[in-house]
Amino acid sequence: MTNHLDEVAEVIWTEGWPWWVRAFVGTLEGNVRLVNGTSTQSEGLMAGLAYSPPIARERATHLQARLVLPPRSTATVLIKYESSFLWYTEYPSDAHRGFELPPAALRLLPGPGGVRAGLTIHTASALLSLPTPDFSMPYNVIVLTSTVMALFFGNVMNKLVREWKVVRLEEGDEEVEAGEGSRGSRDVGGR
Repeated sequence: MTNHLDEVAEVIWTEGWPWWVRAFVGTLEGNVRLVNGTSTQSEGLMAGLAYSPPIARERATHLQARLVLPPRSTATVLIKYESSFLWYTEYPSDAHRGFELPPAALRLLPGPGGVRAGLTIHTASALLSLPTPDFSMPYNVIVLTSTVMALFFGNVMNKLVREWKVVRLEEGDEEVEAGEGSRGSRDVGGR
């Protein structure tokens, strides 16, 4: 956030994340860089903080802070987070693309002179990459199980349905006369 004004600006920073993003509020830090290039870790940057932690699969994270930006300065707010593991049914159809986090909102509070009071700015949404399971695994299990079942069922059906009988060959059937063709073309079981 950059304050281009010659006066102190107060803003309300509002951030909301899905339940599977868990932020560590204890790691929240702000840095202020002034016009002359000096950078300081500013504790006076945050005048107030409201945090609502997530409840898995029920409530999203909500973070709201009142920031006091010095004149002609740029402020950066950092927070550490971790992402939860999702069930395979909670992934979108294109899970390898990542998950979009909603944009933050900055609302400028009225200052001396009431310049730009009530102005709201939205940041760009962020794309977060989560560990993605191998979605081909259920397909592989189904194919393997179906193959085993088909082989088992085929063998059982062959044993139950096929009729086994002994075929006796007579003496004359084993001799092949010259010119009759190959051995494979004779009908052995025709008599």
